[in-house]
Amino acid sequence: MTTLILFIVVCSSLWIDKVACDNDAHIYYSGSQTSYPDKKWSDHFCITYNPKFHSLSTKVNTATVYDLVDLSRDPGCHLSNAYNNNTNVTDKVVAIARGNCTFTEKARVAQDHGAAGILIVSSDMVNPGANQTSDYDTINIVVASIRTADFVDIMKEGPDVEVKLVALGARGLDFTVIIIGVLAVSCVAVGGFWAGKTSTSDSKKSTQIAAGKPAGKTGDSDDADDSDEEPDISITAVIVFFLLVCTFLVLLYFFYDYLVYVVIIMFCLAGTIGLFACLEPLCRRIPWEARLPSNRIPLLRQRPLYRDIILGVLCLGVAVVWGIERKARFAWIVQDILGFAFCVNMLKTLRLPNLKICVVLMVLLFFYDIFFVFITPYITSSGESVMVKVATGGSAGSSSGEQIPMVFKVPHLWTACYGVQFSLLGFGDIVVPGLLISYNHRFDVKMTTKRIPIYFISTVIAYAVGLLITFVALYLMGKGQPALLYLVPCTLGTTFVIGCLRGEARSLWAGISKQRNTAKPQSEINTGAPVTTVKSADQSSSDGSSDGGSESRLLINTRK
Repeated sequence: MTTLILFIVVCSSLWIDKVACDNDAHIYYSGSQTSYPDKKWSDHFCITYNPKFHSLSTKVNTATVYDLVDLSRDPGCHLSNAYNNNTNVTDKVVAIARGNCTFTEKARVAQDHGAAGILIVSSDMVNPGANQTSDYDTINIVVASIRTADFVDIMKEGPDVEVKLVALGARGLDFTVIIIGVLAVSCVAVGGFWAGKTSTSDSKKSTQIAAGKPAGKTGDSDDADDSDEEPDISITAVIVFFLLVCTFLVLLYFFYDYLVYVVIIMFCLAGTIGLFACLEPLCRRIPWEARLPSNRIPLLRQRPLYRDIILGVLCLGVAVVWGIERKARFAWIVQDILGFAFCVNMLKTLRLPNLKICVVLMVLLFFYDIFFVFITPYITSSGESVMVKVATGGSAGSSSGEQIPMVFKVPHLWTACYGVQFSLLGFGDIVVPGLLISYNHRFDVKMTTKRIPIYFISTVIAYAVGLLITFVALYLMGKGQPALLYLVPCTLGTTFVIGCLRGEARSLWAGISKQRNTAKPQSEINTGAPVTTVKSADQSSSDGSSDGGSESRLLINTRK
Protein backbone atom coordinates (compact mmCIF):
# COMPACT_ATOMS: atom_id res chain seq x y z
CA MET A 1 0.00 0.00 0.00
CA THR A 2 2.76 2.44 0.98
CA THR A 3 4.71 1.76 -2.22
CA LEU A 4 1.61 2.23 -4.38
CA ILE A 5 0.80 5.56 -2.73
CA LEU A 6 4.43 6.69 -3.01
CA PHE A 7 4.75 6.19 -6.75
CA ILE A 8 1.35 7.86 -7.32
CA VAL A 9 2.74 10.79 -5.32
CA VAL A 10 5.96 10.93 -7.34
CA CYS A 11 3.94 11.07 -10.56
CA SER A 12 2.82 14.59 -9.62
CA SER A 13 6.21 16.27 -9.11
CA LEU A 14 5.64 19.64 -10.75
CA TRP A 15 5.12 23.28 -9.84
CA ILE A 16 2.54 24.99 -12.05
CA ASP A 17 1.30 28.54 -12.05
CA LYS A 18 -0.71 30.51 -14.63
CA VAL A 19 -1.67 27.31 -16.47
CA ALA A 20 -5.09 28.14 -17.86
CA CYS A 21 -4.72 31.90 -17.44
CA ASP A 22 -2.44 32.25 -20.45
CA ASN A 23 -5.43 31.31 -22.63
CA ASP A 24 -7.82 33.91 -21.20
CA ALA A 25 -8.90 36.91 -23.28
CA HIS A 26 -11.67 39.49 -23.56
CA ILE A 27 -13.93 40.18 -26.53
CA TYR A 28 -14.98 43.84 -26.74
CA TYR A 29 -17.93 44.53 -28.98
CA SER A 30 -19.85 47.41 -30.52
CA GLY A 31 -22.89 47.56 -32.79
CA SER A 32 -25.73 49.75 -34.05
CA GLN A 33 -27.62 49.24 -30.78
CA THR A 34 -24.81 50.47 -28.54
CA SER A 35 -26.46 52.72 -25.97
CA TYR A 36 -23.53 55.01 -25.28
CA PRO A 37 -21.39 55.79 -28.37
CA ASP A 38 -18.78 57.54 -26.20
CA LYS A 39 -18.20 54.20 -24.42
CA LYS A 40 -18.00 52.19 -27.61
CA TRP A 41 -15.45 49.58 -26.47
CA SER A 42 -16.34 49.41 -22.76
CA ASP A 43 -18.52 46.27 -22.87
CA HIS A 44 -16.78 42.90 -23.01
CA PHE A 45 -17.07 39.19 -22.23
CA CYS A 46 -14.50 36.54 -21.41
CA ILE A 47 -13.26 34.11 -24.05
CA THR A 48 -10.52 31.50 -24.24
CA TYR A 49 -8.10 31.24 -27.15
CA ASN A 50 -5.01 29.32 -28.21
CA PRO A 51 -2.00 31.65 -28.59
CA LYS A 52 -0.09 28.95 -30.49
CA PHE A 53 -2.34 29.46 -33.51
CA HIS A 54 -2.30 33.27 -33.46
CA SER A 55 -1.43 35.75 -30.72
CA LEU A 56 -3.58 38.69 -29.62
CA SER A 57 -2.81 42.23 -28.56
CA THR A 58 -2.80 42.89 -24.83
CA LYS A 59 -4.16 46.47 -25.15
CA VAL A 60 -7.62 47.53 -26.25
CA ASN A 61 -6.38 50.65 -28.06
CA THR A 62 -4.00 48.71 -30.32
CA ALA A 63 -6.21 45.64 -30.91
CA THR A 64 -7.46 44.97 -34.44
CA VAL A 65 -11.15 45.67 -35.17
CA TYR A 66 -12.95 42.77 -36.89
CA ASP A 67 -16.43 42.44 -38.33
CA LEU A 68 -18.30 39.55 -36.72
CA VAL A 69 -20.12 37.11 -39.03
CA ASP A 70 -22.77 34.95 -37.37
CA LEU A 71 -22.66 31.37 -38.69
CA SER A 72 -23.28 29.89 -35.25
CA ARG A 73 -25.92 27.46 -36.51
CA ASP A 74 -23.29 25.56 -38.51
CA PRO A 75 -20.19 23.75 -37.14
CA GLY A 76 -18.01 25.00 -40.01
CA CYS A 77 -16.59 21.58 -40.92
CA HIS A 78 -15.45 20.39 -44.37
CA LEU A 79 -18.84 19.05 -45.40
CA SER A 80 -20.90 21.92 -43.99
CA ASN A 81 -22.65 24.58 -46.07
CA ALA A 82 -21.69 27.53 -43.92
CA TYR A 83 -19.42 29.15 -46.52
CA ASN A 84 -21.44 28.21 -49.63
CA ASN A 85 -24.06 30.98 -49.46
CA ASN A 86 -21.89 33.73 -50.95
CA THR A 87 -21.13 34.96 -47.43
CA ASN A 88 -18.12 37.25 -47.37
CA VAL A 89 -15.86 36.25 -44.47
CA THR A 90 -12.59 37.72 -45.73
CA ASP A 91 -10.61 39.32 -42.86
CA LYS A 92 -13.56 38.79 -40.51
CA VAL A 93 -14.15 36.73 -37.38
CA VAL A 94 -16.62 33.90 -37.99
CA ALA A 95 -18.83 32.57 -35.19
CA ILE A 96 -19.49 28.84 -35.66
CA ALA A 97 -21.08 26.06 -33.59
CA ARG A 98 -19.14 23.54 -31.54
CA GLY A 99 -20.16 20.55 -33.68
CA ASN A 100 -18.37 17.21 -33.97
CA CYS A 101 -15.28 18.04 -36.04
CA THR A 102 -11.95 19.06 -34.55
CA PHE A 103 -10.85 22.62 -33.82
CA THR A 104 -8.06 22.21 -36.37
CA GLU A 105 -10.57 21.30 -39.10
CA LYS A 106 -12.77 24.29 -38.29
CA ALA A 107 -9.80 26.65 -38.34
CA ARG A 108 -8.38 25.29 -41.61
CA VAL A 109 -11.72 25.59 -43.43
CA ALA A 110 -12.18 29.18 -42.20
CA GLN A 111 -8.61 30.07 -43.18
CA ASP A 112 -9.12 28.63 -46.68
CA HIS A 113 -12.07 31.02 -47.09
CA GLY A 114 -10.02 34.02 -46.00
CA ALA A 115 -11.35 34.47 -42.45
CA ALA A 116 -9.20 36.21 -39.84
CA GLY A 117 -10.39 34.00 -37.02
CA ILE A 118 -13.09 31.73 -35.67
CA LEU A 119 -15.17 32.10 -32.52
CA ILE A 120 -16.48 28.70 -31.41
CA VAL A 121 -19.86 29.08 -29.69
CA SER A 122 -20.32 26.42 -27.01
CA SER A 123 -22.51 25.90 -23.97
CA ASP A 124 -19.36 25.02 -21.99
CA MET A 125 -16.10 26.89 -22.26
CA VAL A 126 -13.39 24.95 -24.14
CA ASN A 127 -9.69 25.45 -24.77
CA PRO A 128 -9.22 24.95 -28.52
CA GLY A 129 -6.20 22.77 -29.20
CA ALA A 130 -4.51 21.29 -32.27
CA ASN A 131 -4.55 17.69 -33.43
CA GLN A 132 -0.77 17.68 -33.76
CA THR A 133 2.10 20.11 -33.31
CA SER A 134 2.52 20.76 -37.06
CA ASP A 135 -0.98 22.32 -37.15
CA TYR A 136 0.40 25.39 -35.40
CA ASP A 137 2.70 25.96 -38.38
CA THR A 138 -0.02 25.72 -41.05
CA ILE A 139 -2.85 27.62 -39.33
CA ASN A 140 -2.36 31.34 -38.68
CA ILE A 141 -5.75 32.71 -37.66
CA VAL A 142 -7.33 33.41 -34.27
CA VAL A 143 -8.97 30.35 -32.73
CA ALA A 144 -11.14 31.24 -29.73
CA SER A 145 -14.18 30.01 -27.80
CA ILE A 146 -17.11 31.82 -26.18
CA ARG A 147 -20.09 30.69 -24.14
CA THR A 148 -23.45 30.61 -25.91
CA ALA A 149 -25.15 32.95 -23.43
CA ASP A 150 -22.45 35.60 -23.88
CA PHE A 151 -22.60 35.34 -27.68
CA VAL A 152 -26.37 35.81 -27.64
CA ASP A 153 -25.93 39.04 -25.66
CA ILE A 154 -23.36 40.31 -28.15
CA MET A 155 -25.66 39.68 -31.11
CA LYS A 156 -28.34 41.81 -29.47
CA GLU A 157 -26.30 44.81 -30.65
CA GLY A 158 -27.69 44.32 -34.16
CA PRO A 159 -26.69 42.68 -37.44
CA ASP A 160 -23.48 44.71 -37.85
CA VAL A 161 -21.25 43.98 -34.89
CA GLU A 162 -17.57 44.84 -34.59
CA VAL A 163 -15.30 43.10 -32.11
CA LYS A 164 -11.85 43.43 -30.62
CA LEU A 165 -10.06 40.39 -29.19
CA VAL A 166 -7.66 41.31 -26.38
CA ALA A 167 -5.42 38.91 -24.45
CA LEU A 168 -5.27 39.37 -20.70
CA GLY A 169 -1.53 38.71 -20.57
CA ALA A 170 0.54 37.87 -17.51
CA ARG A 171 -0.83 38.91 -14.12
CA GLY A 172 2.56 39.70 -12.57
CA LEU A 173 3.63 38.61 -9.11
CA ASP A 174 1.10 36.61 -7.14
CA PHE A 175 1.84 36.00 -3.48
CA THR A 176 0.08 32.64 -3.44
CA VAL A 177 3.40 31.05 -4.45
CA ILE A 178 4.80 32.26 -1.12
CA ILE A 179 2.02 30.38 0.69
CA ILE A 180 2.81 27.22 -1.26
CA GLY A 181 6.53 27.68 -0.54
CA VAL A 182 5.87 28.02 3.20
CA LEU A 183 3.67 24.90 3.11
CA ALA A 184 6.36 22.89 1.34
CA VAL A 185 9.27 24.00 3.55
CA SER A 186 7.20 23.48 6.70
CA CYS A 187 6.26 20.01 5.52
CA VAL A 188 9.84 18.79 4.93
CA ALA A 189 11.03 20.47 8.14
CA VAL A 190 8.32 18.90 10.34
CA GLY A 191 8.59 15.50 8.64
CA GLY A 192 12.39 15.46 8.78
CA PHE A 193 12.46 16.61 12.41
CA TRP A 194 9.91 13.96 13.39
CA ALA A 195 11.97 11.27 11.64
CA GLY A 196 15.02 12.25 13.72
CA LYS A 197 12.95 12.36 16.91
CA THR A 198 11.70 8.85 16.19
CA SER A 199 15.29 7.68 15.75
CA THR A 200 16.22 9.21 19.11
CA SER A 201 13.37 7.30 20.79
CA ASP A 202 14.46 4.07 19.10
CA SER A 203 18.05 4.58 20.28
CA LYS A 204 16.89 5.02 23.89
CA LYS A 205 14.85 1.80 23.69
CA SER A 206 17.84 -0.06 22.21
CA THR A 207 20.10 1.22 25.00
CA GLN A 208 17.62 0.09 27.65
CA ILE A 209 17.37 -3.38 26.12
CA ALA A 210 21.17 -3.68 25.86
CA ALA A 211 21.50 -2.67 29.53
CA GLY A 212 18.99 -5.33 30.57
CA LYS A 213 16.27 -2.85 31.45
CA PRO A 214 12.64 -3.09 30.33
CA ALA A 215 11.94 -0.95 27.27
CA GLY A 216 9.23 1.17 28.76
CA LYS A 217 8.15 4.64 27.82
CA THR A 218 11.07 6.99 27.45
CA GLY A 219 9.14 10.09 28.30
CA ASP A 220 9.63 11.91 25.03
CA SER A 221 8.65 9.10 22.72
CA ASP A 222 5.44 9.49 20.83
CA ASP A 223 6.37 6.68 18.48
CA ALA A 224 6.99 3.74 20.71
CA ASP A 225 5.90 1.28 18.07
CA ASP A 226 8.38 2.39 15.42
CA SER A 227 11.15 -0.05 14.66
CA ASP A 228 14.83 0.75 14.94
CA GLU A 229 15.64 -1.51 12.01
CA GLU A 230 16.77 0.16 8.81
CA PRO A 231 15.03 -1.10 5.65
CA ASP A 232 16.96 -3.30 3.27
CA ILE A 233 16.42 -1.41 -0.02
CA SER A 234 18.58 -2.35 -2.99
CA ILE A 235 19.41 -0.37 -6.10
CA THR A 236 17.44 -2.92 -8.13
CA ALA A 237 14.34 -2.19 -6.04
CA VAL A 238 14.79 1.55 -6.66
CA ILE A 239 15.06 1.00 -10.42
CA VAL A 240 11.92 -1.18 -10.43
CA PHE A 241 10.11 1.52 -8.46
CA PHE A 242 11.25 4.13 -10.99
CA LEU A 243 9.94 2.07 -13.92
CA LEU A 244 6.58 1.68 -12.14
CA VAL A 245 6.37 5.45 -11.70
CA CYS A 246 7.02 6.07 -15.40
CA THR A 247 4.51 3.43 -16.43
CA PHE A 248 1.78 4.75 -14.17
CA LEU A 249 2.27 8.33 -15.40
CA VAL A 250 1.90 7.22 -19.03
CA LEU A 251 -1.20 5.21 -18.14
CA LEU A 252 -2.63 8.28 -16.43
CA TYR A 253 -2.03 10.32 -19.58
CA PHE A 254 -3.91 7.90 -21.83
CA PHE A 255 -6.55 6.60 -19.39
CA TYR A 256 -6.95 9.64 -17.20
CA ASP A 257 -10.75 9.56 -17.07
CA TYR A 258 -10.66 6.14 -15.40
CA LEU A 259 -7.49 6.12 -13.28
CA VAL A 260 -8.11 9.54 -11.77
CA TYR A 261 -10.84 8.02 -9.58
CA VAL A 262 -8.37 5.38 -8.34
CA VAL A 263 -5.99 8.19 -7.36
CA ILE A 264 -8.80 10.08 -5.60
CA ILE A 265 -9.69 7.00 -3.52
CA MET A 266 -6.02 6.41 -2.69
CA PHE A 267 -5.67 10.04 -1.62
CA CYS A 268 -8.65 9.74 0.73
CA LEU A 269 -7.18 6.61 2.34
CA ALA A 270 -3.66 8.05 2.56
CA GLY A 271 -4.97 11.36 3.89
CA THR A 272 -6.94 9.56 6.60
CA ILE A 273 -3.90 7.55 7.69
CA GLY A 274 -1.64 10.60 7.61
CA LEU A 275 -4.03 12.79 9.59
CA PHE A 276 -4.48 10.03 12.20
CA ALA A 277 -0.70 9.54 12.49
CA CYS A 278 -0.13 13.27 13.03
CA LEU A 279 -2.91 13.74 15.59
CA GLU A 280 -2.52 10.46 17.49
CA PRO A 281 0.48 11.65 19.61
CA LEU A 282 -1.68 14.55 20.83
CA CYS A 283 -4.56 12.18 21.46
CA ARG A 284 -2.30 10.05 23.70
CA ARG A 285 -2.14 12.88 26.20
CA ILE A 286 -5.86 12.51 26.93
CA PRO A 287 -6.15 10.60 30.25
CA TRP A 288 -8.60 8.01 28.96
CA GLU A 289 -7.29 4.45 28.69
CA ALA A 290 -10.60 2.60 28.17
CA ARG A 291 -10.44 -0.10 25.52
CA LEU A 292 -12.96 -1.90 23.36
CA PRO A 293 -14.16 -5.20 24.91
CA SER A 294 -12.94 -8.52 23.55
CA ASN A 295 -14.48 -9.29 20.19
CA ARG A 296 -14.00 -11.25 16.96
CA ILE A 297 -14.33 -8.34 14.53
CA PRO A 298 -11.27 -8.53 12.20
CA LEU A 299 -10.29 -4.85 12.46
CA LEU A 300 -11.01 -4.57 16.18
CA ARG A 301 -9.55 -7.79 17.62
CA GLN A 302 -6.62 -5.88 19.12
CA ARG A 303 -9.03 -3.97 21.37
CA PRO A 304 -8.06 -0.44 20.37
CA LEU A 305 -8.62 2.49 22.72
CA TYR A 306 -11.92 4.30 22.42
CA ARG A 307 -10.09 7.59 21.91
CA ASP A 308 -8.22 6.11 18.92
CA ILE A 309 -11.46 4.85 17.39
CA ILE A 310 -13.06 8.29 17.73
CA LEU A 311 -9.98 9.97 16.23
CA GLY A 312 -9.96 7.50 13.31
CA VAL A 313 -13.62 8.16 12.56
CA LEU A 314 -13.06 11.93 12.63
CA CYS A 315 -10.06 11.66 10.27
CA LEU A 316 -12.01 9.46 7.89
CA GLY A 317 -14.87 11.96 8.05
CA VAL A 318 -12.57 14.79 6.94
CA ALA A 319 -11.43 12.72 3.94
CA VAL A 320 -14.99 11.75 3.04
CA VAL A 321 -16.12 15.40 3.18
CA TRP A 322 -13.31 16.32 0.80
CA GLY A 323 -14.18 13.42 -1.50
CA ILE A 324 -17.82 14.52 -1.74
CA GLU A 325 -17.21 18.28 -1.91
CA ARG A 326 -13.88 18.19 -3.80
CA LYS A 327 -15.11 20.71 -6.39
CA ALA A 328 -16.46 23.18 -3.85
CA ARG A 329 -14.75 26.54 -3.29
CA PHE A 330 -13.42 25.51 0.13
CA ALA A 331 -12.19 22.06 -0.97
CA TRP A 332 -8.60 23.25 -1.57
CA ILE A 333 -8.23 24.01 2.16
CA VAL A 334 -9.23 20.47 3.18
CA GLN A 335 -7.04 19.02 0.40
CA ASP A 336 -4.00 20.94 1.64
CA ILE A 337 -4.62 19.83 5.24
CA LEU A 338 -4.87 16.17 4.21
CA GLY A 339 -1.87 16.56 1.91
CA PHE A 340 0.27 18.15 4.62
CA ALA A 341 -0.52 15.38 7.08
CA PHE A 342 0.05 12.73 4.42
CA CYS A 343 3.49 14.09 3.41
CA VAL A 344 4.63 14.47 7.03
CA ASN A 345 3.59 10.89 7.78
CA MET A 346 5.43 9.60 4.71
CA LEU A 347 8.64 11.40 5.71
CA LYS A 348 8.34 10.15 9.29
CA THR A 349 7.62 6.56 8.28
CA LEU A 350 9.74 5.86 5.18
CA ARG A 351 13.45 5.39 5.90
CA LEU A 352 16.14 5.25 3.25
CA PRO A 353 19.11 3.19 4.56
CA ASN A 354 22.00 5.23 3.15
CA LEU A 355 22.97 8.14 0.95
CA LYS A 356 23.72 5.81 -1.97
CA ILE A 357 20.06 4.84 -2.26
CA CYS A 358 19.05 8.51 -1.85
CA VAL A 359 21.33 9.52 -4.73
CA VAL A 360 20.11 6.78 -7.08
CA LEU A 361 16.44 7.56 -6.38
CA MET A 362 16.79 11.33 -6.67
CA VAL A 363 18.95 11.27 -9.81
CA LEU A 364 16.52 8.94 -11.60
CA LEU A 365 13.56 11.17 -10.66
CA PHE A 366 15.59 14.24 -11.64
CA PHE A 367 15.78 13.00 -15.24
CA TYR A 368 12.20 11.69 -15.01
CA ASP A 369 10.96 15.21 -14.26
CA ILE A 370 12.96 16.77 -17.10
CA PHE A 371 11.86 14.16 -19.64
CA PHE A 372 8.13 14.25 -18.92
CA VAL A 373 7.96 18.06 -18.76
CA PHE A 374 10.41 19.29 -21.42
CA ILE A 375 10.97 16.33 -23.79
CA THR A 376 7.51 14.80 -24.18
CA PRO A 377 6.08 17.85 -26.04
CA TYR A 378 8.34 16.83 -28.93
CA ILE A 379 7.00 13.27 -28.83
CA THR A 380 3.24 13.61 -28.33
CA SER A 381 1.20 14.31 -31.47
CA SER A 382 -0.51 17.33 -29.89
CA GLY A 383 2.68 18.87 -28.52
CA GLU A 384 1.47 18.42 -24.93
CA SER A 385 3.71 17.89 -21.93
CA VAL A 386 2.65 14.59 -20.37
CA MET A 387 3.40 15.79 -16.85
CA VAL A 388 1.58 19.12 -17.23
CA LYS A 389 -1.52 17.54 -18.78
CA VAL A 390 -1.75 14.87 -16.06
CA ALA A 391 -1.28 17.44 -13.28
CA THR A 392 -3.89 19.79 -14.75
CA GLY A 393 -6.59 17.39 -15.88
CA GLY A 394 -5.47 14.72 -18.33
CA SER A 395 -4.74 14.62 -22.05
CA ALA A 396 -6.75 16.40 -24.69
CA GLY A 397 -10.33 15.22 -24.79
CA SER A 398 -10.60 14.37 -21.09
CA SER A 399 -14.24 14.53 -20.06
CA SER A 400 -14.07 13.65 -16.35
CA GLY A 401 -13.50 17.22 -15.17
CA GLU A 402 -11.43 15.78 -12.31
CA GLN A 403 -7.96 16.79 -11.18
CA ILE A 404 -5.18 14.78 -9.57
CA PRO A 405 -5.40 15.53 -5.82
CA MET A 406 -1.72 14.76 -5.05
CA VAL A 407 -0.87 18.47 -5.11
CA PHE A 408 -0.93 21.50 -2.85
CA LYS A 409 -3.43 24.03 -4.22
CA VAL A 410 -3.68 27.71 -3.39
CA PRO A 411 -6.04 30.01 -5.35
CA HIS A 412 -4.71 33.15 -7.00
CA LEU A 413 -5.53 36.48 -5.42
CA TRP A 414 -6.92 37.73 -8.72
CA THR A 415 -9.96 36.23 -10.44
CA ALA A 416 -9.66 34.65 -13.88
CA CYS A 417 -12.32 34.74 -16.58
CA TYR A 418 -13.81 31.36 -15.85
CA GLY A 419 -13.49 29.95 -12.37
CA VAL A 420 -10.71 30.25 -9.82
CA GLN A 421 -7.15 29.58 -10.96
CA PHE A 422 -4.67 27.81 -8.70
CA SER A 423 -0.95 27.51 -8.16
CA LEU A 424 -0.04 23.81 -7.87
CA LEU A 425 2.91 22.01 -6.28
CA GLY A 426 3.03 18.22 -6.57
CA PHE A 427 3.60 16.11 -3.46
CA GLY A 428 6.50 14.43 -5.26
CA ASP A 429 8.47 17.68 -4.98
CA ILE A 430 8.06 17.45 -1.20
CA VAL A 431 8.37 13.73 -0.47
CA VAL A 432 11.40 12.99 -2.69
CA PRO A 433 13.74 15.72 -1.33
CA GLY A 434 12.11 15.24 2.07
CA LEU A 435 13.34 11.63 2.23
CA LEU A 436 16.90 12.93 1.96
CA ILE A 437 16.23 15.56 4.65
CA SER A 438 14.78 12.87 6.94
CA TYR A 439 17.82 10.66 6.36
CA ASN A 440 20.14 13.57 7.15
CA HIS A 441 18.39 14.28 10.44
CA ARG A 442 18.51 10.63 11.46
CA PHE A 443 22.21 10.65 10.61
CA ASP A 444 22.67 13.75 12.76
CA VAL A 445 20.99 12.35 15.87
CA LYS A 446 22.34 8.79 15.68
CA MET A 447 25.96 9.51 14.89
CA THR A 448 26.47 12.17 17.55
CA THR A 449 23.60 13.15 19.80
CA LYS A 450 25.24 16.24 21.33
CA ARG A 451 25.71 18.46 18.32
CA ILE A 452 23.75 20.84 16.15
CA PRO A 453 21.87 18.88 13.41
CA ILE A 454 23.92 20.56 10.70
CA TYR A 455 22.86 18.23 7.86
CA PHE A 456 19.18 18.65 8.66
CA ILE A 457 19.24 22.43 9.01
CA SER A 458 21.42 22.93 5.92
CA THR A 459 19.32 20.75 3.63
CA VAL A 460 16.08 22.41 4.78
CA ILE A 461 17.61 25.78 3.86
CA ALA A 462 18.85 24.33 0.56
CA TYR A 463 15.34 23.04 -0.15
CA ALA A 464 13.92 26.53 0.40
CA VAL A 465 16.56 27.99 -1.96
CA GLY A 466 15.65 25.37 -4.58
CA LEU A 467 11.98 26.34 -4.34
CA LEU A 468 12.94 29.99 -4.77
CA ILE A 469 14.91 29.16 -7.92
CA THR A 470 11.91 27.16 -9.21
CA PHE A 471 9.66 30.14 -8.60
CA VAL A 472 11.99 32.47 -10.52
CA ALA A 473 12.21 30.02 -13.45
CA LEU A 474 8.42 29.69 -13.41
CA TYR A 475 7.92 33.38 -14.00
CA LEU A 476 10.79 33.81 -16.43
CA MET A 477 9.65 30.93 -18.66
CA GLY A 478 5.91 31.39 -18.09
CA LYS A 479 5.14 27.66 -17.93
CA GLY A 480 5.09 24.76 -15.47
CA GLN A 481 8.48 23.80 -14.08
CA PRO A 482 9.88 20.39 -13.02
CA ALA A 483 10.77 21.42 -9.48
CA LEU A 484 13.12 18.45 -8.97
CA LEU A 485 15.33 19.99 -11.64
CA TYR A 486 16.28 22.62 -9.04
CA LEU A 487 15.61 20.83 -5.75
CA VAL A 488 17.79 17.77 -6.35
CA PRO A 489 21.05 19.66 -7.05
CA CYS A 490 20.43 22.04 -4.13
CA THR A 491 19.73 19.36 -1.50
CA LEU A 492 22.14 16.65 -2.69
CA GLY A 493 24.91 19.16 -3.39
CA THR A 494 24.59 20.65 0.10
CA THR A 495 24.71 17.20 1.71
CA PHE A 496 27.89 16.21 -0.13
CA VAL A 497 29.65 19.51 0.51
CA ILE A 498 29.01 19.37 4.26
CA GLY A 499 29.93 15.66 4.38
CA CYS A 500 33.26 16.34 2.69
CA LEU A 501 34.04 19.34 4.92
CA ARG A 502 33.31 17.32 8.07
CA GLY A 503 35.06 14.19 6.83
CA GLU A 504 31.86 12.15 7.07
CA ALA A 505 31.14 11.54 3.39
CA ARG A 506 31.93 7.80 3.64
CA SER A 507 29.73 7.42 6.71
CA LEU A 508 26.87 9.19 4.92
CA TRP A 509 27.31 6.99 1.87
CA ALA A 510 27.51 3.71 3.84
CA GLY A 511 24.45 4.45 5.95
CA ILE A 512 23.39 4.69 9.56
CA SER A 513 22.99 0.95 10.22
CA LYS A 514 26.45 0.00 8.90
CA GLN A 515 28.07 2.78 10.86
CA ARG A 516 26.26 1.63 13.99
CA ASN A 517 27.34 -1.98 13.43
CA THR A 518 30.96 -0.88 13.13
CA ALA A 519 30.77 0.70 16.57
CA LYS A 520 28.91 -2.22 18.14
CA PRO A 521 31.79 -4.04 19.91
CA GLN A 522 32.80 -0.88 21.79
CA SER A 523 29.20 -0.21 22.80
CA GLU A 524 28.92 -3.75 24.15
CA ILE A 525 32.00 -3.24 26.30
CA ASN A 526 30.70 0.05 27.59
CA THR A 527 27.34 -1.41 28.54
CA GLY A 528 28.92 -4.31 30.47
CA ALA A 529 28.26 -7.11 27.98
CA PRO A 530 30.08 -10.34 28.92
CA VAL A 531 33.38 -11.14 27.23
CA THR A 532 34.13 -14.82 26.61
CA THR A 533 37.76 -16.03 26.49
CA VAL A 534 38.76 -19.45 25.15
CA LYS A 535 41.54 -21.07 27.17
CA SER A 536 43.80 -24.04 26.51
CA ALA A 537 43.90 -27.10 28.76
CA ASP A 538 47.19 -26.06 30.38
CA GLN A 539 45.85 -22.62 31.08
CA SER A 540 42.72 -24.13 32.62
CA SER A 541 44.83 -26.41 34.81
CA SER A 542 47.10 -23.65 36.01
CA ASP A 543 44.10 -21.43 36.60
CA GLY A 544 42.50 -24.19 38.57
CA SER A 545 45.62 -24.53 40.77
CA SER A 546 45.73 -20.85 41.33
CA ASP A 547 42.08 -20.81 42.20
CA GLY A 548 42.60 -23.70 44.59
CA GLY A 549 45.50 -21.96 46.31
CA SER A 550 43.47 -18.86 46.62
CA GLU A 551 40.66 -20.85 48.11
CA SER A 552 43.06 -22.51 50.63
CA ARG A 553 44.48 -19.17 51.69
CA LEU A 554 40.96 -17.86 52.09
CA LEU A 555 40.08 -20.78 54.43
CA ILE A 556 43.24 -20.32 56.53
CA ASN A 557 42.59 -16.65 56.90
CA THR A 558 39.04 -17.40 57.92
CA ARG A 559 40.15 -19.82 60.65
CA LYS A 560 42.48 -17.27 62.01
